[in-house]
Amino acid sequence: MTNEEMERLADLIVSKIFEAEEKAQQEFAEHYEIMMAAKEASTNTEEKIKELEEELRQAIMDEKYEYAAILQIKIDNLKK
Repeated sequence: MTNEEMERLADLIVSKIFEAEEKAQQEFAEHYEIMMAAKEASTNTEEKIKELEEELRQAIMDEKYEYAAILQIKIDNLKK
């Protein structure tokens, strides 16, 4: 194999390595975005449950039992 052929082969190998690294970085970025969106959705759901539970406590204290029942259903649905 000549020096020129070896250089072309080396360039090709380096090129393939950089392409693979770029692809891996893109896949990681996509996965990271999905994970962050899922975390945000989970946090929002937890916050909403806490708000509804506080509303439920207040409804029970105010003897608004029908409203309390509706709130409990909403809480149960969010916890599923």
